Amino acid sequence: LFNVFRANLFAHEKYVPQPYDGTALLLSASEAAADVPRHRGWEPLVRGGLEVHDVPGGHHALMQDPHLGSVVERLREVLARASGTAPRQSTGS
Repeated sequence: LFNVFRANLFAHEKYVPQPYDGTALLLSASEAAADVPRHRGWEPLVRGGLEVHDVPGGHHALMQDPHLGSVVERLREVLARASGTAPRQSTGS
């Protein structure tokens, strides 16, 4: 586990993100600290436009219930819009 931690720390210290010319979607956790910008620092890097959607929960809880449903719905909406189709309605099951 220490080796994984060390590799992550090394990557964090050495990585320099490069600008991206396309568009991007950011699902922004609503339970982030108040001093963290909604765009999480991505806005200056995404030159084609950054679309931000707020979703409930914290960063580490977004992919777990009860927050996962909101993430899935946002993704369905964005993918349907991108493909030109209407999103399916949830059946609740």
